[in-house]
Amino acid sequence: MDSFWHASDQTMLLRVLDNYDRYRCRVFALVHGHIAFANKRLMTDVANANTNTNPRRKKLTLPTFVHVTNYRVKRINNATIHEGFLRYVLDLKDNETLTNDISWEQVVSPTGKRTI
Repeated sequence: MDSFWHASDQTMLLRVLDNYDRYRCRVFALVHGHIAFANKRLMTDVANANTNTNPRRKKLTLPTFVHVTNYRVKRINNATIHEGFLRYVLDLKDNETLTNDISWEQVVSPTGKRTI
């Protein structure tokens, strides 16, 4: 997403994999249990962990790969949960953004409408 946007995440992933010199990414099979879809329970647990300031609370452990789909984000229909989840997994604080070219509104957009 850093320089190329497509509505299909698979298309963007394949583009990254086709350009090893730029991204240094390779594909490896994940062991069972290391991939999950971001369902409402997972996203809620993560959003709550992001707002919990208790220093003795155990840090939340997530699967290696959490697949967030527009369909599931629309089903959750809760911007607070979605934003809390994304801030936690991307380790973003306050108004911090990913890059100068990608705004927070683009990151959290459940419609997938992004322009670069």
